[in-house]
Amino acid sequence: MARAVNIRELATKREVATELAHHGSGYVLAAAMAGGLALRGRGPRPGRGDAAAVLAVVALQPVIEWGLHRFLLHMPARMVAGRRLDPAATHRGHHQVPDDVGGALLGTSFAASNGAVVAVAAAGIGAAVGGPVAVGSAVAAGEAGLLAYEWVHLLSHSGYRGRTAWFRQLRASHLRHHHRDAATNFGITSRLIDRLLGTAA
Repeated sequence: MARAVNIRELATKREVATELAHHGSGYVLAAAMAGGLALRGRGPRPGRGDAAAVLAVVALQPVIEWGLHRFLLHMPARMVAGRRLDPAATHRGHHQVPDDVGGALLGTSFAASNGAVVAVAAAGIGAAVGGPVAVGSAVAAGEAGLLAYEWVHLLSHSGYRGRTAWFRQLRASHLRHHHRDAATNFGITSRLIDRLLGTAA
């Protein structure tokens, strides 16, 4: 059994990246991103449709991230047809033990399911904005966004002290979500949607 790693012991970006690479979400999402790029590589040279699709996915990333965190990861358990469904159990565990690396990341199966949802959403956005040929580019951008979510989240919990005001604000916002008010600050890579929707604190 692997030992639990205390995130605060990771003091550099290299240590955080190494830890992410050793967990399911790191390689699942990197593989999904590579799959999107491989899909796109089968068509003609990238053009304006690809650029439009990627920009649309990147623009919607904070909205999707906020929604997943707010409504899926903080969803209460429910009884459905006599069975207890609790997709947010792991995330609640992360709130109880925020310094454990394993709990801070999505995990292999959850990364795969989230990656699949993001791939479908990004493919739809890509097809609508850039046409069918841009689907692979959009999927790659969506998976890169989910991987960025994992990276910034892990970095925010780590012992790394960021050099930029942007990262320090993101980190402070997320730690407030954990330690002061879990009903605020759902954005991980951006605080924009929290500000727009009144959940910033």
